[in-house]
Amino acid sequence: MLRTALFWTALGKNYQLKSWNYSYKDEMPKGYDSLHAFGQQYPKTSITINGVAMPLCDFGNHSQNRYAPLQFSEYIVKDSTRVLPQYLVIFQ
Repeated sequence: MLRTALFWTALGKNYQLKSWNYSYKDEMPKGYDSLHAFGQQYPKTSITINGVAMPLCDFGNHSQNRYAPLQFSEYIVKDSTRVLPQYLVIFQ
């Protein structure tokens, strides 16, 4: 059985990382609330339900990030008050 959770997240001012910098693992760059680490792949399109865009479609490749350490892009938020759990999804 696999489990995952879906969250509402207030990203605030977002710093975009095209390559990973390990100095950010403990601390955000000054003036930013979250990090967007680009991966090798990204969703080509998204589905909008109740005004919320969700990237649930086919993937494309970031040509400039062929050697990115992450397969998919990730958002990193250090302040837990900016994250609100919404759903627990269980796959059997």
